[in-house]
Amino acid sequence: NNNNNNNLSCIQCNINNHIKILLTIHNENILLCGTINQGTCQILDQNLNLIINSSLPIVANDPINSTISLIIPEKNLIYFGVTYTNEGTYRWQIPNISGRSLNISRFMKILSTNDDENISRDDLSLRFMSRQQTRFIVQYIYSFYTNNYIYFITNQPNDIEQKYFLTKIIRFCRNNSYSIIRTYIEIPLICVNSEWIIKTAEIFLNNNNEKILIGHFTRKDGSGGTNICLWNIQNDIDRAFENNYRTCYSMGIGKRGLAFIKPNEPCRKDESWSIPINNDNLCPWIINDRLPYPIGGTTPAIGHLFYENLLESSSALHIYSFGLSNLIFQGLTNGTFKLGLFDFGVNINWFYSYQLSSQSSILSNVIFDNKTQTFFLASESKIYRISFSGDCTSRLSCDECLSSSNNPLCGWCTLNQRCTLVDNCPLNSWQQESNQCTHIVNVQPLRASIDNSQWINLTLTKLPQLEHNEIYQCIFMDTTISANTQAIKLDHNRLSCPTPSKNIHIHK
Repeated sequence: NNNNNNNLSCIQCNINNHIKILLTIHNENILLCGTINQGTCQILDQNLNLIINSSLPIVANDPINSTISLIIPEKNLIYFGVTYTNEGTYRWQIPNISGRSLNISRFMKILSTNDDENISRDDLSLRFMSRQQTRFIVQYIYSFYTNNYIYFITNQPNDIEQKYFLTKIIRFCRNNSYSIIRTYIEIPLICVNSEWIIKTAEIFLNNNNEKILIGHFTRKDGSGGTNICLWNIQNDIDRAFENNYRTCYSMGIGKRGLAFIKPNEPCRKDESWSIPINNDNLCPWIINDRLPYPIGGTTPAIGHLFYENLLESSSALHIYSFGLSNLIFQGLTNGTFKLGLFDFGVNINWFYSYQLSSQSSILSNVIFDNKTQTFFLASESKIYRISFSGDCTSRLSCDECLSSSNNPLCGWCTLNQRCTLVDNCPLNSWQQESNQCTHIVNVQPLRASIDNSQWINLTLTKLPQLEHNEIYQCIFMDTTISANTQAIKLDHNRLSCPTPSKNIHIHK
């Protein structure tokens, strides 16, 4: 029925095209990369009309191997991490890591001195040595950036001897004036022990506005289980990178490593090399022709375990903000999804669990509409829409809304006396603490005029508890005005408020 499909569009409806990258760019257009044509990218407008195609392959050209991307908005630049697939005639041209232009005139070209005069020596790409390219396979999982650095998280062999498989975190300088290889370093990223490898990751800000990496790990032998670990980027990860630099440059211990990128060589002790105390940017200090590069450190960044379930196997993990809380979504391989409240690594309070009819793994791509508290998720060939807004509106009283057994996404809107989602109520009128529930029992007098200044006495079931510097207020409203006056506490359940400066009718 065409009338039912007016809002549906399909681009490149080819069963052989597996989408690898789907991002918004320039606040309006869509960047789409897939396996078709050996792994090309294109820009579409919001009506899915083609703007430009890449002339060369960019991403992995099979459905299994990884491609991740990271946009640097101020540079109109996108970084790719791409697993070598060994399928097709163009794969040798694709770097493992590259920084490419999003400008239409040079779309998907690797940035070089021809594009940016600040780039020195090499272009923004990292390629494994040709004899290692087909043998040393790295799966790219996640990427993020801070003010000074670009980070990639991978699952890969330890080095060319490939004695074991592990999770690593890669870092190089964000400033384009340094080529990737000159500041490249990678170290192990450990959650519990090396028997666990990362599956998904995210960055969020804690209460101190510090960046926190949350990683979801599973056993690398395929036997399942879920561990979730946290790292403070500055205190845990960047400090671990510094320690590995000191081992190689200040102490001269061991070898540089990463022989799949560049032939190995011993670390070199430099008496004059040191890291300034409390300096967040090491980039100027590690660009030195006397120092070997890149660095493959062996001292790991060890995560803080805060959730462990050795029986369940996760396929998706996401964190979302709503109100003053953080919501954690976990999808399992058996088609179950769980929701919990996440309090920055101290605990997860799981409050909802549901088994999908597919009973198959939930895909990692989950869409969450914060305004309506609605999830869109996929399992097998089915797409599910799960909304929690109706669950709130069905709660008719404050006590019912904020009951400990109720949906924690709901809150009581004191302004309109309804149970709502946070976006459906002014934030200073939305509450989630059940001890704040109160009802007006009596109002005297019911009608007042400002011509005769009066006090309005209110009797309530109980008075809400006040936080520091908070006061009680009365809000007077009619169809034309709204005014507040400060209340005086008479006793444990009574307040008195002066009338405002205009006529107003008060209805019980």
